[in-house]
Amino acid sequence: MLVGNYVFQMGDRGAPHHDPDRLTLEADGKYILVHMPDGHPGSTEEGTWQLWSNLGQPQVAFGNGTYPVEIRGKRIRLLVNDDLGYWYEKTGDSGE
Repeated sequence: MLVGNYVFQMGDRGAPHHDPDRLTLEADGKYILVHMPDGHPGSTEEGTWQLWSNLGQPQVAFGNGTYPVEIRGKRIRLLVNDDLGYWYEKTGDSGE
């Protein structure tokens, strides 16, 4: 269910601009994070990701971070900073 493509989102329209980084979680446990400065592909980070649970809350770990998973209906988000309203949201082109 978590495998697919994600894009970085910000819930606070008044916050400083953040580039729409693109994240792909692959079924074989690999991830690809493409940093998108000014909306154009820039550097790429690759590695492995894993799903685990913290006190019953599903988490996705990749790179140097762990991100709580939020599922609401068909909407899946990986929460980067819930207080500031930053997250990766699964896109419709994820092979659903």
